[in-house]
Parts: sequence; structure tokens; C-alpha cells
Amino acid sequence: MKGQEFDIVFLIGMDDGTFPDYRAVQKNGVDLKQEKNNLYVAFTRAKRFLYVTYPMQKTMPWGALKGRTKSRFLEVFDDYCL
Repeated sequence: MKGQEFDIVFLIGMDDGTFPDYRAVQKNGVDLKQEKNNLYVAFTRAKRFLYVTYPMQKTMPWGALKGRTKSRFLEVFDDYCL
């Protein structure tokens, strides 16, 4: 996606454990920093509209429902979200 922009960009699945990936959180800060850089690139691809969503709950592979929280990277945008 380097250098490409779009009028509308959708980012889905922005819950903690999915983004940033749970493996990046468990490791040192290097992987977490890379996840943050990836999010920055995704955000800057939108020319006009950026839609960010996250699930309230997720069905796990064994069938159980697990509550989800929004990504820690989205906390700074609380004042801008609808």
C-alpha cells in the first residue's frame, strides 16, 4: 500500500489481541512499535473518510464467546469517535 491513497478506508477488527496482535504484546516493545507503525500507515491511506470498527465480542475457535475491548492504540482517539 506504500504511496497509495483511497477516498474511503475501512479498518475492521481493531480490538486488543487482534490489533495489536497478542504475540506482539507478549514480546518486547519492538514488535509493538511495528504494529503501531502499521496502524499509522493504514490511517494515512484515507483521503476523506476513515472507518474503524472493533467487535464487542468474538466467537473463539472452540465456540465460546469472549468479550473484546478496543485496541489500546485507539485510546487517543476517544474524543473523536462517535
